[in-house]
Amino acid sequence: MRGKRRMTETDRLYLDIIQPFPPGGPDLFDSANLEAVKSMAKRHGQFMLVYWRLQGTACGNPAVTSFLKENEAYYLSGAALAARQNAVERNVISILGRESIPSLVIKGSALAKDVYGDINSRCSSDIDMLVKYGDAATVDRIMSQAGFVRQGGRDFEFDLLRIHHSQYLAHRHNIFVEMHWHFAIPCFFPLSYDDIWSGVKNEGIGRYTLSPEMNIIMLLMHHHSHAFRHLGVLTDILWALHGYREVIDWRLFLQAIKKFGLANTAAITCGQIEELWREYADELPLTEFRHAGLSGPGRMGRYFRIYPGMAAHPTFIDKIAKRLVLDDWRRVFLSFFTALFPPPASIRRADIKENRLLAYFRYMKEIIGHWPGRKQGR
Repeated sequence: MRGKRRMTETDRLYLDIIQPFPPGGPDLFDSANLEAVKSMAKRHGQFMLVYWRLQGTACGNPAVTSFLKENEAYYLSGAALAARQNAVERNVISILGRESIPSLVIKGSALAKDVYGDINSRCSSDIDMLVKYGDAATVDRIMSQAGFVRQGGRDFEFDLLRIHHSQYLAHRHNIFVEMHWHFAIPCFFPLSYDDIWSGVKNEGIGRYTLSPEMNIIMLLMHHHSHAFRHLGVLTDILWALHGYREVIDWRLFLQAIKKFGLANTAAITCGQIEELWREYADELPLTEFRHAGLSGPGRMGRYFRIYPGMAAHPTFIDKIAKRLVLDDWRRVFLSFFTALFPPPASIRRADIKENRLLAYFRYMKEIIGHWPGRKQGR
């Protein structure tokens, strides 16, 4: 099992840097362990966060000062990427707004501003945006007309019927934009599209944001999507719980978690947070989760242990295990059934008027090609 490996001192040092409280021992940083932290940060896509945290909490340490100076160019390249992404975000929101289509940025820069408090505290490989399911086909047309190229080489129906987003490339900036109409594969959780938009706040002048409650719900689903293996997402949840602890109505929020089928996901996630950051557990709103029976380890929680030194990508077994921890066993069955028997329109190739039966056999061949031990072809 992946979780059996013991955490190292570098792991503990890394965890102390990326949490939202003052680090316990900034005087412990030296050039050797900072290089190990840098390597770990790059692996988890958290270099911007590590650099930003060291700037604000340990810059009096000579080793840290030297580290910051040596890596300033790398940090500034991340800041430049964040600025380019911010420009693309504003452009897309403006393009859709002219067609009276509401949209908003989720994850990425939205979390950097609202949860971390600094646009350069984290970076993303792409831009994630939320639109309404009923607008998705129109959004696809508008994005194509604006020069964004949909990725994946599939008909749009595949994305619309099978998953929860479409990805587009802005060639001019070489930046990817993912248009979401849901936070996860819809059959996994009983969260409707209307439920999602009931958690969207209209800030006026065409600006929309997720409520604190819906932000955490989105992050929990995102963590489940990554089979609980993405340390960056877990860190986002940690910071969100800390930042929103005074503004959330916890009784109503915990009821919503159960309603939307996230009880076991929340338990596993809280268990991971308590194991990694146990010294700060009393300063987080984890007591509320415990009283509601939503604290770790949860079903299969011990399997989903996590630590900074582990591989960041889920294995094939992880992807099966994440389905087994859905709250409702009917949804567990549905998650496998829909994977094996998708809607014909989502897998047929319209350009060659592919027969439905042949399309299904081709689809099954593609699935088998992703089994462990098989080489994946294009």
